[in-house]
Amino acid sequence: MSQQTGETFGKDAGAGAGKTSSARAPRYDKAFYDDFTDSSLRSARITLAALFARHGVRSVTDVGCGVGAWLKAAQELGAQELRGFDGPWVKDAQLLIAPQTFTRIDFESAHWPDFGAADLAMSLEVAEHLSEAQGRRLVERLCACAPVVLFSAAIPCQGGEGHQNEQWQSWWAAQFARHGYAPSLALRRLTWRDESVNFWYRQNLVLYVDPARAPALVEPEDMREPLDVVHPETYRIRVIKKAQRGRLRRLIDAVRMR
Repeated sequence: MSQQTGETFGKDAGAGAGKTSSARAPRYDKAFYDDFTDSSLRSARITLAALFARHGVRSVTDVGCGVGAWLKAAQELGAQELRGFDGPWVKDAQLLIAPQTFTRIDFESAHWPDFGAADLAMSLEVAEHLSEAQGRRLVERLCACAPVVLFSAAIPCQGGEGHQNEQWQSWWAAQFARHGYAPSLALRRLTWRDESVNFWYRQNLVLYVDPARAPALVEPEDMREPLDVVHPETYRIRVIKKAQRGRLRRLIDAVRMR
């Protein structure tokens, strides 16, 4: 897992870890998670409140849940059954959810624990840390878990620590389509301009739906909007600030040569 802060991109600590090797665990200590818990909780409360208003959710599974901020928000909104999965770098004392609802997972292992069945499955800014094959496996397991999947993953050149499979939203949509799931962009439309929600979620979040089991979440507008988008804040940090730094370096070099 990595974070988006200033010019570093990746995943919000409260949403989930998604790291692929426990050897990297020391970078994800208590101080790291503490830096992002508030913004993650705020993003989760806003996003999930809109979803829960349209889809009855009693049980939630979050794969790559980090300290459990999104699960905590789901519980506040009325979810009664929670399951969180992440690596050994997350300690019980850090969790925002009951430790008995948390299961440790080795994302590189061939043997993952059973995710169970839920009304909603989530995996947020995790899949970019997995190999392409493991990313496809994650999608398969999420679809087997729930009729509705809240999913986000870093886009190409988004940047972040440990990213090995940055893909456009349409690539992930194609993986979900293999299991009969259709994308809904309703949450993107709702949060796109909401600065209370972390901008990497506003850019990357897509709700995937089994139309046979959750038809109310599929909207005609979703077919008319592009899946692949870059949020202006991402562009500002990755392109504009980079260009500004380049101009500053050239100016400094010119002054030194005088």
